Amino acid sequence: MDEDYFEILNLNKSATIADVKIAYRKMAKRYHPDHNPHPEAREIFRLIDKAYKTLSDPVKREIYERKVSEALTDKPRDYLKQYWKNLVNKGMVK
Repeated sequence: MDEDYFEILNLNKSATIADVKIAYRKMAKRYHPDHNPHPEAREIFRLIDKAYKTLSDPVKREIYERKVSEALTDKPRDYLKQYWKNLVNKGMVK
């Protein structure tokens, strides 16, 4: 798993569907490309939308959480290495 959808929406793992919806609306309003001139706004919005669509659907969320769990238990070092690499590439960590 390359993206942490809970982190993208600034939520903890126990967030309810209502929490996901509130976080999505807040983030979407901030990063929607029609309202944000930042060159990466479209990509950020795409990630926010993908996170919302996954975490707000109980079936998709269960599949996502299972994949994350498997990645952490099967190859934790590889998962964490890729996770940090993605954060650095996105400029979220220096």
